[in-house]
Amino acid sequence: MNTRQPRQPKYRRHKPSGQALVEIGGDVTYLGPYNSTASKEEYDRLIVQWLANGRKALTPAEDLTVLALTVEYTRFADGYYVNHGRQTREAGLIRESLRVLNRLYAPTPACEFGPKGLKAVRQAFIDDGYCRRGRHLMSWFRVSLTAEEQRVVDEERTSHPNERIRERMLMLWLLHNGLTRQKAAEIVGVGRATVQRYVAAYREGGLDGLRRWDPNRPVSEMAAYCDLIRESFEKQPACTIAEACDRIFQLTGLKRGPSQVRKFLKDLGLKWQRIRAIPVPPKKLGRARRNPNRVSRIPIETMLG
Repeated sequence: MNTRQPRQPKYRRHKPSGQALVEIGGDVTYLGPYNSTASKEEYDRLIVQWLANGRKALTPAEDLTVLALTVEYTRFADGYYVNHGRQTREAGLIRESLRVLNRLYAPTPACEFGPKGLKAVRQAFIDDGYCRRGRHLMSWFRVSLTAEEQRVVDEERTSHPNERIRERMLMLWLLHNGLTRQKAAEIVGVGRATVQRYVAAYREGGLDGLRRWDPNRPVSEMAAYCDLIRESFEKQPACTIAEACDRIFQLTGLKRGPSQVRKFLKDLGLKWQRIRAIPVPPKKLGRARRNPNRVSRIPIETMLG
């Protein structure tokens, strides 16, 4: 019967990097710069754990599944990726990435998830339309419209009555034609984060999700009198904004300032008309009226008679 105990792992040096290392149970752990105080303290800590475990390498808990591990990491990410009290985009990207992982390996023990599983998850990201780009890992969605969607988007990007919906359709059309998000944002005149929100809306709800328009802002009381105000101003346009304010007060009983009235009339589609003077031929003036300052050449004797 073999009663020999395993030898204590040695404190060794990795010559190419100059790092200290220790090998326990076939797993190599780098401790830091060789012969430094920090590396020796880390070595002592690992040896104490190895001795307390009966001179055996520490193994991860076998009952910990991939789902349980991702749930704990999601809680950590939600509390860590916070800026000025608000959660940043990184937490959402992590949650989205872990959703694909759990779809494939949720009940799998975490200790059994290895390189082959990682390759399978990577392929699932590719099949779902994700890719790696810059620091935003797997957060990009390739926009590829069907023939019917191309027809609808091409029509609504110029003819939809809502300006915001036209803007979104134009952005989607540009991305479908191969432009980057940054270039599409510059052409449409919005920020890159806005383009990303539009893409997320299309990915989750299609064109109907992109058409959804629910601005969170108060509705003007003058909106109930839109038809009455439009009919009055089309019949008799106002010459000044002060006159427009008085007209609206007489029609609706609502007194509003010039800025509110100007914006309301613009939203109605009314535009200020340019006023010009009507040219008329000059009047024919008499000789005296043409040059009233001209001195008369009549002799003084004649004038005195």
